[in-house]
Amino acid sequence: ADPLLQIFGFAAYLPPIVFFAWGYNMLKKQRIFPWWLRLTALVFLLVSASALLGFFMPAVPAVYKTYGGFMGMFLIQKIQPLVGTIAFSIVNGLIFFASLYLTTSLSNKDWKVVLRAMRFAAMW
Repeated sequence: ADPLLQIFGFAAYLPPIVFFAWGYNMLKKQRIFPWWLRLTALVFLLVSASALLGFFMPAVPAVYKTYGGFMGMFLIQKIQPLVGTIAFSIVNGLIFFASLYLTTSLSNKDWKVVLRAMRFAAMW
């Protein structure tokens, strides 16, 4: 667990959520994407989430250099100066949401339930 936190920062908490979504889809016997596509998208999800966390939450805890871990810090230092701040955040956001959709394989109805629950939790 510690190497994942060091490499990806707090994005390392995403795989258990994704595995839960995979199990949920298997129980519902819902169509899911091929396993190789989901695993590839999971890697993209981790990398883009660590870059976004490192970019938007630059406060430094004592143990981890940034919230995005080594990967987020690396991408911010090497890629962001090449493409610019706005392009970096837009491209990472698009990669994040596309890979989140591909990894979870949730239907539109399931996404509406998740967003409704998040909105309810935020208002509570």
